[in-house]
Amino acid sequence: MAAHADQSLAMITDATVLERDILSSFQFQPNRAVLHSDPSLMPKRRAAWGSWNYIGSHEGEESLCLTYWMNKLQSIDNAYPLFETLNPHREPNPALVHGTYSYDHPMFDERAVMGQQRLPMIQGTGDLFFAGAWTGHGFHEDGLKSAIAVARTLGVEIPWQTSVDPYPLLPADDREIA
Repeated sequence: MAAHADQSLAMITDATVLERDILSSFQFQPNRAVLHSDPSLMPKRRAAWGSWNYIGSHEGEESLCLTYWMNKLQSIDNAYPLFETLNPHREPNPALVHGTYSYDHPMFDERAVMGQQRLPMIQGTGDLFFAGAWTGHGFHEDGLKSAIAVARTLGVEIPWQTSVDPYPLLPADDREIA
């Protein structure tokens, strides 16, 4: 299942106690992303621009505001400035907005880290495998890495060189023990 842990759990009609326990370990936070070309959401000094630019929170605001400099991250020609801001504390110039999107990102607390460590206990149980960014550090690359691990576990040959190992499957009896 290439979905968030909570979405995967909702799709399993006969989840085991262990599957429910592990998959419910993960929480997700909604984030609003705005794709735009407004440099005013970047640091004032261009020399300070990085791939990721944190904007300090304002009093009373709990959400993180982060602007990605897409030109640097994706090698896009600087003649066409492109930024993605998560949870903007103020809106970019509407004339420079290309799109607004909603995402849920994993939150990593102690319970989630324990869930990641216990995930191999349910991989393959009932012929179900779980993949997603939440199985790693929350990045898209982690989602791909977990999907490659599932594919390799199922004996699929990856058509490029990879150092991703298959999941170490526990014997079926061990997978069911909480």
